[in-house]
Amino acid sequence: MITLLKHEFLRTRSLLGLLFGAALAVVAVAVVFVVTDLPLFSSLGAQLILIAPTVLVGALPLVLGIDYWRSSHGRTGYFTQTLPIPGPRIFPAKLVWSFTVILAALVWALALVLVGSALTVPNFGATLQELWTSTTALLPLPILVVGLLVMVWMLVSAPVQYFFAASVGSEARFGRLGAAAGPIIVFTVLYFVYQVLVLAAMFLLPLAIGPSGGGIGLISITLTELASSNDIVPLGFVPVMVLVPVVLIWRTAVSWKSKISLA
Repeated sequence: MITLLKHEFLRTRSLLGLLFGAALAVVAVAVVFVVTDLPLFSSLGAQLILIAPTVLVGALPLVLGIDYWRSSHGRTGYFTQTLPIPGPRIFPAKLVWSFTVILAALVWALALVLVGSALTVPNFGATLQELWTSTTALLPLPILVVGLLVMVWMLVSAPVQYFFAASVGSEARFGRLGAAAGPIIVFTVLYFVYQVLVLAAMFLLPLAIGPSGGGIGLISITLTELASSNDIVPLGFVPVMVLVPVVLIWRTAVSWKSKISLA
């Protein structure tokens, strides 16, 4: 595993370094815009301090997904599949590496936002403390912790859908359709299945976080209330977003073990 992870690092370090560095460069320029109070550019800079790190975290799953397909099932995939290493060992290494990259991107993005804001927002420390105090006053700590963990898992597991589409779409049954057609078809079907599962889950689990007893708590809702209210956060989708990636990981591992065809 360590050797495979090292290989993934060496193979992707240039691309990832470029993306992480680009986010840093944009935030640095944005800080200059704000600090120098340039007309028009000052407000743009304040927005870029938030936009650049957000784009980094949002784009990485797709970038990792494309890299996964190219290195596993594309042209270089022929080399990967002929390595004297079982597929069930290669896939976990790629999965762990993607998790590591997303976690690093989250830390990097948070650092960029905090440092950029500290350099441009007066009394940023006091503002941050006030935000934390108001948040913890509204949300019970257990809900806040669980919410953060779920959010991190959703972000970290985001590349899994692309890995699944690339691997299942490269199975022998899709071989005659062309190299890219299979993954595209599988991803499209997966997208619609996700939507159906989310809607079904919100119907079967009509719970949300919203106003309750003068504060914020767990409440029961109807689909009509969900569609008409902006003050509630539905929870029905959470089991889908947490559990489906686990199923996709299992099914992708099955593809690596016995079903992938590069013919």
